Amino acid sequence: VDEEIDHAAAAAPRFARLQLELGSNNAAIVRADADLEQAAEALADGVLKLSGQWCEAPRRVLVDRARRDELARLLIAAFARRTIGSSLDDATEVGPVAFAARRDELDDQRDRLAAAGAELLRVSAVPERGWFFAPTVAVLDGPGLADEVFGPMLLVGGYDDEDEAVRLANTGQVGLAGYVFGADQEGAAALGTRLVAGEVKVNGTSVLDMSPASAQSFFGASGLGGHGDDDVLDFFTGKQVVGTDRAGLPL
Repeated sequence: VDEEIDHAAAAAPRFARLQLELGSNNAAIVRADADLEQAAEALADGVLKLSGQWCEAPRRVLVDRARRDELARLLIAAFARRTIGSSLDDATEVGPVAFAARRDELDDQRDRLAAAGAELLRVSAVPERGWFFAPTVAVLDGPGLADEVFGPMLLVGGYDDEDEAVRLANTGQVGLAGYVFGADQEGAAALGTRLVAGEVKVNGTSVLDMSPASAQSFFGASGLGGHGDDDVLDFFTGKQVVGTDRAGLPL
C-alpha cells in the first residue's frame, strides 16, 4: 500500500496519468439456479491454475446458505482430483507457490480463518519438499479476510438473498474482477453489473480475455491481454466489462 501511495503522490502535482493494478479478493456469486457441479469445477480451475497466483483469480464464493456445505464438498473433491507436484513435471496440474514467504503468508491466513471459526477442508496429498501449500476450502460466512489471499485457498460463505450476496461481494478489498454462476445467463450478467469489479465473468474463470473486444488495458503494447491506449481511455471513464467466457480457451 505504501508503494501505491508513493506513486499517487508523485503523479498528483503533475496531473500525470496513473494506472495501478492492485490486489482484490475477487468474489464469485453462485445463484440459486446454478449447476453446483459445473460451478465447483470452474471455481476450482480458477483458484488452482497458476497456484492461485494470478490477480483475477476467484478468492471468495458466495452461495445460497442452504447449499453452502454441498458446494464446499464439491470444491474440495475437485481440488483432490488435481495432480500436485513439480512445475517441471508435465503431469502436474497444481504446482508450488512462488516463494517461501508466500507459503508462510498463506499459512498465517489459513490460521486466522480457523481462529475466526472457519471449517477448513484441505487436500492431504501434497509434496513435503518445496514451497507447497495444501489447496484449501475455508467455510465461513461473511466477507472473509481484509488482506488479499494470493494462492490456492478459497473461502465459501452463504447468503440469504442476492442483495446480501452483492453487499458481501462488494465488502473489503474489491475492484478488480468478479464472477457470477447461473443457468439464466442474462440474469447472471445483470447481477454482475452490481459488483464493484472492472471485469465480471459469467459461468467461467479463464485467465484470458472474454472476447477480442475485452477492455483490459495497459499503456502501449505491453503484453498479453493489453490492447493499448484506446482502452486506457476507457479505463479512466470507469468502463466495466461483463460477459461470458469463450469456449475452448486454453487457460
